[in-house]
Amino acid sequence: MLLSGILSWINKSDTEIISVNTASTSQAQSTPLTSSYTVKYGDNLSSIALAYSTTWQALQSLNGLSNPSLIYPGQILQISGQSVSTSTVRYTAVWGDTLSGIASKYGTTAQSIKALNGLSSDLIFAGISYRIK
Repeated sequence: MLLSGILSWINKSDTEIISVNTASTSQAQSTPLTSSYTVKYGDNLSSIALAYSTTWQALQSLNGLSNPSLIYPGQILQISGQSVSTSTVRYTAVWGDTLSGIASKYGTTAQSIKALNGLSSDLIFAGISYRIK
């Protein structure tokens, strides 16, 4: 049946308008989110914590990890924190990449990438996911 046929059955006097009250952006950002995260190759608790505005210690505690350095690809971690905005960009380095090359590709600077990832030198490693923006 066509939509116009269905719409003709609806009597507008029988409809009720329901308003939905949504939280403001600032309230939504202050509410912690609890979700899960699947570990990828190159991840570590610090990089995951950075992406979710929390600490590696909080992730370790929440997931009952005795050694925070022992996580593996495919492992599912519980996350309690605020997800970083969708404008966050990550890049997994491949052999031959340089910070300046990656920065140029994404319209940023090597210094900015270093700051976002807590790097003290320009040395990067293939297979590691770096935050770009």
